[in-house]
Amino acid sequence: MRKNTKTYIILAIIYFVLVFAPYFVPALNSATPHILGLPFTVFYVVLVMALGCAILFWAANNVWDSFDKNMDDKNTASAGDTVEK
Repeated sequence: MRKNTKTYIILAIIYFVLVFAPYFVPALNSATPHILGLPFTVFYVVLVMALGCAILFWAANNVWDSFDKNMDDKNTASAGDTVEK
């Protein structure tokens, strides 16, 4: 496995549990508490998904290398190489 693959898998499992927890915990799966006009379960899932999107957006801009940057590095390295026959 790569360096941080195990960490990413653990974070994905935690995210999956957070998204589906209201459906498996009877106390959370009720329509009576309303937040912003939505039942709690719907509001919770929308909130967790929005937070997940925000975290992915942040990671894409600050943590992960850009695909274009990697391609530019490969093209620059191969452009200077000469092939001898």
